[in-house]
Amino acid sequence: MMKKVVLCAFLGLILINGFAFGTDYYISTQADFDTYRDATFSPGDNILLERGKVFTGMLEPRGSGTPDNVITISAYGTGDMPVINNNGVFHSSQGNSICACIYLFNVEYWEVNNIECTNYSSASGSSNSLDMYGVYVRAEDTVDPYDHIYIEDCYIHHINVIPGDSIENADKKRGGIHVHGRDTGSGDAGWFNDVRIVNNYIEYIGGVGIGTDGDNVEDAHTFLGDSRPGAWTNLYIADNYIGYTGRNNMIIRDCDYAIVEYNTLAYSSRDSTGHSSYCYRTLGITFQYNEVYGNTGDSSDKDRGGFDADNMSKDTVIQYNYSHNNEWFCGIMKDENMNVTIRYNLSVNERHGAYYYGFEPDDEAYNIKIYNNTHYFKSSITPDILCNDRTPV
Repeated sequence: MMKKVVLCAFLGLILINGFAFGTDYYISTQADFDTYRDATFSPGDNILLERGKVFTGMLEPRGSGTPDNVITISAYGTGDMPVINNNGVFHSSQGNSICACIYLFNVEYWEVNNIECTNYSSASGSSNSLDMYGVYVRAEDTVDPYDHIYIEDCYIHHINVIPGDSIENADKKRGGIHVHGRDTGSGDAGWFNDVRIVNNYIEYIGGVGIGTDGDNVEDAHTFLGDSRPGAWTNLYIADNYIGYTGRNNMIIRDCDYAIVEYNTLAYSSRDSTGHSSYCYRTLGITFQYNEVYGNTGDSSDKDRGGFDADNMSKDTVIQYNYSHNNEWFCGIMKDENMNVTIRYNLSVNERHGAYYYGFEPDDEAYNIKIYNNTHYFKSSITPDILCNDRTPV
């Protein structure tokens, strides 16, 4: 990636030998933040928040970069990451009411890194039923995908959760970092290509730590081609820590051939049941080299595996992962699910057992392959390799 260089003091772009270089915007005061929080930026611009400072509100910059000149939100100076605290406030933005620390809407070629985000309302109980986010990326009503959204090296915490309070929000489509595509009536949903969510630390989240969700994407299990119209492509989620979430640590939907690897997923589903990570309506997704632990609840609550090959998906691969101290290692949904491969994983001391089949009355899961996994249980655990009241078919 080309390093951004400031070539002039005034705002705007200049051209040198055909290349566009942007401007650095240094945000050091709340007044600076308020001035630029919903400004329109140009290719190559850098929005730089001063380290050690706390800013209040929602940063909702506009404009798009280009392949050679992305727009960046980052930090400058020394010390701790700059903090954006939205305080649970909803903002009217481009036709939507949004509550996020950073909000990117219908833009592309953006990178966000080295920002700390927190977003909760101090009013007692008011956060529990609201859609609050740390970083929220949304696209609406587009024929072509939006390209290149990178979110890296951020610290996102206490979203929908008041510090010191219990986590009491289990909605699946709100929380830490969420990327959504929506059809608001045009017949075309917003969708994405080249999304990277890498090396973020996400904890104490009311809802889900990382989530993707689209509209109008064909169910993968019935699709016969190589790539689905409107399905997201080149989604890469890696090296994140996600801990203490009200619902799942991670839900990946509506993408083709995504890679999810080297993540640490801990203590999910503190408010409501759910597997730590799962895919839904995905084609060819791979979960590998992840560590998952601490998804436990009431002894009768079995829907708490480290992984879940969920329904309306095809060609799911779960391999080389380390799962331990959950209720189960892996869930497998029996409703409209095809070509699941679970192999070369290590599972240690899951409290109930190894494999949990969901949707017992259904029998539409086909070609489920489970082999070369290692399961270890200490002597005090009497496990079921397969859940004793669920069957594979």
